[in-house]
Amino acid sequence: MWIFLVVAIILFSNANAQDIFSGEMSAIGNEAIHYELLKKRVDLWRGAPLYQRIAAAQEAASYLTDLKRIRETGNFRGRSEHDLEIVAGRAALVITGLIGLTLPSITRESTQDEVKAFPGIAAAYCDGLIRGLVETRQMFGAVLSSEVKKRVLELKEGYNAARHKDASEDELIKAVDSALGFLALQNPIGCTKEEIEAFFGPLSAIDKDNYKVNVLTRLGGISLCFTIKGDVVTKVLLQSSGK
Repeated sequence: MWIFLVVAIILFSNANAQDIFSGEMSAIGNEAIHYELLKKRVDLWRGAPLYQRIAAAQEAASYLTDLKRIRETGNFRGRSEHDLEIVAGRAALVITGLIGLTLPSITRESTQDEVKAFPGIAAAYCDGLIRGLVETRQMFGAVLSSEVKKRVLELKEGYNAARHKDASEDELIKAVDSALGFLALQNPIGCTKEEIEAFFGPLSAIDKDNYKVNVLTRLGGISLCFTIKGDVVTKVLLQSSGK
């Protein structure tokens, strides 16, 4: 039941229709998900904030060496330069949609030797995007107009409004909206831990480089997990806490 309630909050939240949850890339290897449905998901994911698309592409890269054929009916060659009956071909299509990286054609004739370098290529591309975001922020800092600063304060108020045990459903929806709205506005990659905590409050340490904050504390929960290295955010994952 809690899963339904969490999904309902996401669907009714204004800012989150395009957000990508950790684990959603499992759709790539799911033979029950037809090509047309996967394509629709890719079109939706394109609208997610860049920090989420990078994290999703990093996850999708793990499928780039899987040459298993997942469908025995329907030939989707010709709709893409990749064979979309092959898991790796679907992964390549998703990665292109997420971050614009185009990999060499993957077909059912492809061999492990030919595809073994693809995850490294995708990882390097993602690392380059992250470095660019970090360097841009370090060079220019968080240059916020008065209107943006005002909006950040409004989002923080909306987020804090649901930080009590008797929060209403409307307050919970507003809190999720506000948290993800802040990250979309601020772009967390390159932020310092202090900047993130100024909005969310103290983060809970998971291990040396990873921290967590529960954005939705009821109905199963929604969490944000931050990877912070050298006091700089390099990755953010949106997770269902009840997984």
